[in-house]
Amino acid sequence: MANPSFEEDRAPRTGIAPQNWFNCGDPAESPPDIQPGAFSVIQTPSKGATCLGLVVRDNNTSEGIAQRLQRPLESGKCYEWSLDVCRSKQYLSLSKKTNMETNYNIPVKVRLWGGNGFCDRTEMLFETPLIEHHNWKKYTAKIQPKKGNYSHIILEVDFDDAAAEPYNGNILIDNLSAFSPVRCLVPAVAAAPKPTDATATTTPTTKPDLIKKVRIRYEVILFDINSDEIKPAYETALQEIANYIERHPEIWIEISGHTSNNADVTFAQSLSLRRARAVAAFFAASGAPADRIYTEGFGKTQPVLPNYIPESRVKNQRVEITIWQ
Repeated sequence: MANPSFEEDRAPRTGIAPQNWFNCGDPAESPPDIQPGAFSVIQTPSKGATCLGLVVRDNNTSEGIAQRLQRPLESGKCYEWSLDVCRSKQYLSLSKKTNMETNYNIPVKVRLWGGNGFCDRTEMLFETPLIEHHNWKKYTAKIQPKKGNYSHIILEVDFDDAAAEPYNGNILIDNLSAFSPVRCLVPAVAAAPKPTDATATTTPTTKPDLIKKVRIRYEVILFDINSDEIKPAYETALQEIANYIERHPEIWIEISGHTSNNADVTFAQSLSLRRARAVAAFFAASGAPADRIYTEGFGKTQPVLPNYIPESRVKNQRVEITIWQ
């Protein structure tokens, strides 16, 4: 990528994206900053003369930047990538709520997204833990795009998922590495599932071509936190869908599982897929043909509402059922 260490001719520079990068923050707010020197930030960069400063704000806005890669990240291939991050002890600016000077010093985290346009967040590829340390630390990620090839990346900052409300926080980023191709880890070969194993027999091996089909129905069911158990309240609606599938051989069912942000990436991905497969198993047990049901888990990458509000977080613990004809 170009300018991976956010070098500029002069520092500080406030309210402008780094050279070769595109601003992806809220359009009503100022772009990121080139540090050190602005807003009382004195941290020495980990490499070169300057680094990137990103903030979240108490009006529920955050900052991010994007770049078109020189070569796209390819689906199914694996890459190693790293970045240096730390939290500045001071990042003084005006609060958006009170209009008074405050220290934007609450810990935040960094996310890396893949997409095919500036600010296109198609797939979350990596997420750091909350960055509480004030010294520079390197975080190395193993990245494997699964939903497609990506010509662009987005680097953004986000709130603590457990926060009750938006807050003011900061992160400093420096010394991004190139995306280096590496060998993908080959999972151990599992024993063949029994024919009665619903989780193994309720989804085709490849996703059907839904582009030429028309969506005729869309349903959402919600789950308790960390659970893949279908609530009794949804069983009547699910049975109606299963009966419909059985009567109409021309339709496909797409079941996508999702979670809130209360878990790490690995657990969220697993839970989302288990939720989707639980619904698929219900349909199969009710007589719906398993070869027309496709399941997929998206983890916590596609929230419909902000996760810092408990009432909203529940809406993200869901399965979406789409019927295509």
